[in-house]
Amino acid sequence: MIIQDFEETNALRPGPANRRGVSNMKIKITADSTCDLSEELLKKWDIALMPMHILMGEDSYLDGVTVHPADVFAYVNQGGKMPKSAAANLVEYTEFFAPFAKEYDAVIHISVSKLSSCFQNARLAAGEFENVCVMDSQNICTGQGYLVLKAAKWAADGLTARAIQMKLQSLAKRVELSFVLDRLDFMAKS
Repeated sequence: MIIQDFEETNALRPGPANRRGVSNMKIKITADSTCDLSEELLKKWDIALMPMHILMGEDSYLDGVTVHPADVFAYVNQGGKMPKSAAANLVEYTEFFAPFAKEYDAVIHISVSKLSSCFQNARLAAGEFENVCVMDSQNICTGQGYLVLKAAKWAADGLTARAIQMKLQSLAKRVELSFVLDRLDFMAKS
């Protein structure tokens, strides 16, 4: 609902030309796959995702690439153990950032909470580039997704990378995520 409201009130449009904090920088917005944005939104806002690893039994899959939520639910419903997740490693993040760092003036990666290995690995990888910044969403799921969409809108509006970072830091403190479960069995399984 929040993301739908965002889409309805924030249509992609060119930003103002001469306001303070506005630039002609090419800025790429990226995020961890935990942000739960639809393919439609990712394409519309040109957002790239770093997939998390989903471990189901002895097999490892990439979130949103080789496995999707329906696959995970089906696996558990068929008697499989509750899947686990693992962060992309330092090399994977470095390889993910490299083409964007070459093509764009700035890359802003919005990561799941800094308490995660995703944030730590992304931050270490970003240290290999002068123009890659990793931001702590202080959130997961749609809370993180909201911040990613806001960053993409600000980039489309022409804000500088620094202005986007400052706005994200301020907004992240105010975004709260809540949800309602329609089933408790998955929660009981962790």
